[in-house]
Amino acid sequence: MVNRAVHAAELDEAVAEMAATIVEAAPLSVQGSKRGIAVVLQHASVDRFTEGHRVADFDMMAAQAFASEDLQEGIRAFRERRKPEFRGR
Repeated sequence: MVNRAVHAAELDEAVAEMAATIVEAAPLSVQGSKRGIAVVLQHASVDRFTEGHRVADFDMMAAQAFASEDLQEGIRAFRERRKPEFRGR
């Protein structure tokens, strides 16, 4: 997967910027994204799961995220116009 192409001289800076963005994100959202990408990559050539299984897996991850303390913190931080403090719960 390619998200962005940069010259070799700019690679370290680009990686640091992307890493900083990921670190600031909600841990449960990052975990869900990584899981979703892994499932797609793992089953790109051999489709062992049906579409229904993928949807159920996504629905489960979404339900966990919507029930999390991090979601409530994100909403509060947005309303209070401050940076959220995510805890992965």
